[in-house]
Amino acid sequence: MSDFQVNDKVQAIISELIIKNNWGPVVDIKYKPGTELGDGYSCTHISVDIIRENDTLRLFLKYPTGLKLFENDVDVDKFYENEVIFYDKVCTIYNKFLKDKNQVSKLENVPNSYRTSAKTVVVLEDLKHKGYQLFNRFKFMNDQHIRLVLKSFAKFHGTSFAFKDQRRIEYDELTSAIWPSLFANQSEDSMYMKMNRNEMERTLNKFDPLKDKHLLDRCNVDVLFKALRKLVYTPDEYSIIIKGDCWLNNMMFLYKDDDKDNPIDVMQLDWQLIEVSSPIYDISYFFYTVASEEALSKLDDYLRFYHTELSEQIRKLGSDPELLYPFSVFEMEWKRYCTYGFALAFMIFRALLANHDEIPKMDEIEVENYNDDMELFAKFDNEQEYINRIKILAEFVVKRGYI
Repeated sequence: MSDFQVNDKVQAIISELIIKNNWGPVVDIKYKPGTELGDGYSCTHISVDIIRENDTLRLFLKYPTGLKLFENDVDVDKFYENEVIFYDKVCTIYNKFLKDKNQVSKLENVPNSYRTSAKTVVVLEDLKHKGYQLFNRFKFMNDQHIRLVLKSFAKFHGTSFAFKDQRRIEYDELTSAIWPSLFANQSEDSMYMKMNRNEMERTLNKFDPLKDKHLLDRCNVDVLFKALRKLVYTPDEYSIIIKGDCWLNNMMFLYKDDDKDNPIDVMQLDWQLIEVSSPIYDISYFFYTVASEEALSKLDDYLRFYHTELSEQIRKLGSDPELLYPFSVFEMEWKRYCTYGFALAFMIFRALLANHDEIPKMDEIEVENYNDDMELFAKFDNEQEYINRIKILAEFVVKRGYI
């Protein structure tokens, strides 16, 4: 027995997996919380130890918390079904493609998953037990972390490009099952979009009207909101399956000898927002929300690094990167779409810098109780650090002419 209680549905899912995978006989099953408050905002996470006579199977289970952030015409569960589609379909098909090309046997930066009959429940290997750790969300990432993550995106994006190029019919069938973009398919008046817009407005109102006039003149809320909703984007021949949800708590790192400055591997988690879009949305989301001022100054190097790794992956899989996604197109798309990452940073920086007692209980927020005066983070001690980060990023995108 376990002191941590789970509902009957969770127990039924574990029983189903034990029977399906012939994991018995089982001596005991222990459940415990999978994450700390603030590590995940929209899911319930549970660690499960299946204890047998000679060993223990350690799993990680996640399912939607029951958010009520959307209008009635939006089925939130669809986005969690996306993650099941990712592990059951995208991974299965991509893994076979990689094997057929005599490359690795599976997507390298994706955890092993176990299928269940539940449409919105994902069961994965327990990465914590293997030594993987979340990055300290209060800190900026150093060069080693940034390059490792960019390389993981390049491998996944490169696989998407090559698969689309060589298996177009399968690719079209695969993408037809994916629920469209969260932001692009939310109405401007939905609660979720109002939260983001209100956060932008409140933050920019705290800028100095004289000292920061050059920023306020360019950081127009309407422009940022349009970028966030991806209204500037139209899918084209350079669109592929992307991850979609790229904040740093959706990845875990492995270190040798506990050297936290030098990660040796990364696992990408939380794939419920996969969509067909430009790779720029993944890269700008990730980079702008983890980069220090020093890292921002090296943007061109990081973009070149990512594209080199992407091209190498495409070539390994038998396609031509100069035809599928040449650097000139990549640069053009970066200039056109990277404002998305800046627009997201207003809310993401709040989430990164909030102390545990400041984390909002997302499952208790309801559409009918929300108004424009409500602040999602009613208590927030790191306000000055938050404003500093937004200003540094604003200075950067303005100076570069991205906005």
